[in-house]
Amino acid sequence: MTSRRLPRSPIATYALSALAGVAALGLAACSAAGPPKPVPPPLEVKDVGSPGPAPSVEARAPAASAAPTARATAGPSALPTVPPVVSEAVAAAPPPPGAVTDDDLPSGEQVAQGVIAALAKAKTAHFSATLPNGHTTDLRFVAPDRAALVEKDENGQPYAEYVILSDTGYTNDTRSGTGWVKVGVSEGYKQQAQIFRPLEIALATGQARTLPSGEEVELIDNDGKPALHAVFEYGSSQELQDLGLVRSNGNLLDVLVDPTTWLPIRSREETETGGPQKAVTEVRFLSFDEPTTVDAPIP
Repeated sequence: MTSRRLPRSPIATYALSALAGVAALGLAACSAAGPPKPVPPPLEVKDVGSPGPAPSVEARAPAASAAPTARATAGPSALPTVPPVVSEAVAAAPPPPGAVTDDDLPSGEQVAQGVIAALAKAKTAHFSATLPNGHTTDLRFVAPDRAALVEKDENGQPYAEYVILSDTGYTNDTRSGTGWVKVGVSEGYKQQAQIFRPLEIALATGQARTLPSGEEVELIDNDGKPALHAVFEYGSSQELQDLGLVRSNGNLLDVLVDPTTWLPIRSREETETGGPQKAVTEVRFLSFDEPTTVDAPIP
């Protein structure tokens, strides 16, 4: 992939070709680790990896459009409450800037608000992530509360698979070949299926850093297409703590964004570890709102 500053001239509007196909969520928004126990793997946009002890929370109503199909779960399905800091960002989000130039770039705050609002409207998502431990993940999400994640180890070998269908979790330890197991039913699974929430909180509570260009946002060429680039610094917040995610200060979230939709293209997150090395998670968002399903792997 090449990235360079675009000349100071108007840029024609372009559409991301469905980007290709979450979280870790790999957006980048907050890390996870360890196999699922009684609760499902926290499928987060920042590190879509082996589940950790804390569930991720994201509540958003699915958009009215009917692109993806997914079988409904029986009974009412109350989603976790959206944190006010996130709903406020959604309400304040400006429309996508479209064909921007270096002379009319949005602010860092507007980019953050736009990405949060775009993710809140996503009906489906597909993305891949590289985790700090070298593992890679592939995640599919169907709003409002279905997610499927495939994890491979640092050598590209199958490691584990996870599925969340509303309040029900499944896991497959592909290393042992034991097959799929229904972990159980818990409201915590609904929280973990809200894969974009950690990323949304990081953007909503973070501050845009000044780039070497002297601006908070710059226009770059991303494989022949214009993209908005911004870096946000965020730290501990009550919203992240409510998700069970503990963060120190000084974490960096580097994002590339499609100016025609506000949807993220890729992200890179550096989180403090307490030592000289930072934990790095890289996420490539492959597609949004493409028809897909996430179904129970076993009866």
